[in-house]
Amino acid sequence: MCNKTQRLKEELDDAVNKGVLIYQDGRRSTPEEIVYQQWMHEESAYLPEFIVKDEMGEVKEIWYGETKPLILTD
Repeated sequence: MCNKTQRLKEELDDAVNKGVLIYQDGRRSTPEEIVYQQWMHEESAYLPEFIVKDEMGEVKEIWYGETKPLILTD
Protein backbone atom coordinates (compact mmCIF):
# COMPACT_ATOMS: atom_id res chain seq x y z
CA MET A 1 0.00 0.00 0.00
CA CYS A 2 1.51 3.36 -0.99
CA ASN A 3 1.96 6.14 1.57
CA LYS A 4 -0.99 8.16 0.22
CA THR A 5 -3.33 5.17 0.40
CA GLN A 6 -2.07 4.18 3.86
CA ARG A 7 -2.58 7.75 5.11
CA LEU A 8 -6.17 7.81 3.77
CA LYS A 9 -6.92 4.48 5.47
CA GLU A 10 -5.50 5.71 8.78
CA GLU A 11 -7.48 8.96 8.60
CA LEU A 12 -10.71 7.12 7.85
CA ASP A 13 -10.06 4.54 10.60
CA ASP A 14 -9.51 7.41 13.04
CA ALA A 15 -12.75 9.08 11.95
CA VAL A 16 -14.74 5.85 12.35
CA ASN A 17 -13.23 5.33 15.81
CA LYS A 18 -14.55 8.80 16.72
CA GLY A 19 -18.07 7.81 15.63
CA VAL A 20 -18.08 9.35 12.15
CA LEU A 21 -20.24 7.49 9.62
CA ILE A 22 -18.81 6.94 6.14
CA TYR A 23 -20.92 6.65 2.99
CA GLN A 24 -20.01 5.88 -0.59
CA ASP A 25 -22.40 6.41 -3.48
CA GLY A 26 -25.32 6.67 -1.07
CA ARG A 27 -24.66 3.62 1.12
CA ARG A 28 -22.78 3.00 4.37
CA SER A 29 -19.19 2.07 3.71
CA THR A 30 -15.94 1.17 5.45
CA PRO A 31 -12.45 2.66 5.26
CA GLU A 32 -11.31 -0.42 3.35
CA GLU A 33 -14.02 0.03 0.70
CA ILE A 34 -13.17 3.71 0.23
CA VAL A 35 -9.45 2.97 -0.13
CA TYR A 36 -10.18 0.16 -2.60
CA GLN A 37 -12.37 2.43 -4.75
CA GLN A 38 -9.72 5.16 -4.73
CA TRP A 39 -7.12 2.61 -5.84
CA MET A 40 -9.30 0.91 -8.49
CA HIS A 41 -10.69 4.08 -10.06
CA GLU A 42 -7.71 6.39 -10.34
CA GLU A 43 -9.11 7.87 -13.58
CA SER A 44 -12.01 9.33 -11.63
CA ALA A 45 -12.06 10.78 -8.15
CA TYR A 46 -14.08 9.93 -5.09
CA LEU A 47 -14.14 13.28 -3.33
CA PRO A 48 -15.27 13.56 0.28
CA GLU A 49 -18.10 15.78 1.44
CA PHE A 50 -18.04 16.45 5.16
CA ILE A 51 -21.32 16.76 7.07
CA VAL A 52 -20.85 18.62 10.34
CA LYS A 53 -22.79 18.01 13.52
CA ASP A 54 -22.97 21.54 14.88
CA GLU A 55 -21.58 25.03 14.61
CA MET A 56 -18.38 23.86 16.32
CA GLY A 57 -17.51 22.00 13.11
CA GLU A 58 -17.48 18.46 14.50
CA VAL A 59 -17.71 16.02 11.59
CA LYS A 60 -20.71 13.68 11.78
CA GLU A 61 -20.55 11.98 8.36
CA ILE A 62 -18.22 11.73 5.38
CA TRP A 63 -19.85 11.12 2.00
CA TYR A 64 -17.87 9.93 -1.02
CA GLY A 65 -19.29 10.12 -4.52
CA GLU A 66 -17.67 9.57 -7.87
CA THR A 67 -16.78 12.61 -9.92
CA LYS A 68 -15.52 12.52 -13.48
CA PRO A 69 -13.57 15.12 -15.40
CA LEU A 70 -15.66 17.69 -17.24
CA ILE A 71 -14.78 17.84 -20.92
CA LEU A 72 -15.68 21.11 -22.58
CA THR A 73 -16.32 21.30 -26.30
CA ASP A 74 -16.98 24.23 -28.58
